[in-house]
Amino acid sequence: MLGRSSDRGITGPPARAGQRPSACLQTLLREVAGPSRPLAKGAFVVHEGDHAEPCYWLESGWLAFLKSLPDGRDQIIDIHLGGELIQPLTADGRTAGGGLQALAPSVVAAIPAGRWERLRAGSELVRRAAEQQGYAVIARRDERMLRLGRGSAATRLAYLLIEMQQRLGVGRPAAPVAFHLPMTQRQIGDFAGLCSVHVSRVFGQFSREGILSTRDHTDVVLHDFDRLCTHAGVVPEALRRAIIAPR
Repeated sequence: MLGRSSDRGITGPPARAGQRPSACLQTLLREVAGPSRPLAKGAFVVHEGDHAEPCYWLESGWLAFLKSLPDGRDQIIDIHLGGELIQPLTADGRTAGGGLQALAPSVVAAIPAGRWERLRAGSELVRRAAEQQGYAVIARRDERMLRLGRGSAATRLAYLLIEMQQRLGVGRPAAPVAFHLPMTQRQIGDFAGLCSVHVSRVFGQFSREGILSTRDHTDVVLHDFDRLCTHAGVVPEALRRAIIAPR
């Protein structure tokens, strides 16, 4: 645990789903990436077990990384925001370890294997960005796993909200106090390891405590960030260093 005590926003300026990489990195990615592919909400970039490219550049939007059981039940393992590089392959170097599904209208571009390897080999900027984002993915999954295994419902949901708030603050002077989660109550619960009933109860608890207010559990306004951090068991500065890749 890091200390004790990663669409459109509401109220301005709205928090958008991540910021694009630096202009230099963006230019390099655009030169090697395939055509930009618009995705409607619910559309898949790739399905678990399919052949996949080694890297995808999420130009804008939100993508869920999903794992599925044979009976069709799935689990959201991670969420990627606009501007991020996504490296979804398993150890065999060609198979998607999970599905990538749009949670909101998104734009993504695939980077073919040969181009990706040449780009990594020839650009320290790209190599460093890919490594740092890979480390950030591991760190935020570790933080969520800790709370899934040891945290209460309030701890899990508080951590989810703080992670997304911190990641939505990338490229902004400060992390937003108001933001939009383009997720259903079921998806929020899935990501936090809770049922929909627990999600509703915890949001109600936080509202009564004056920690936040919500509309349809998707538009969130934070009123007492310190108490939310206490519920989550995080020190925000330490969490930010761990799960936000430098840009």
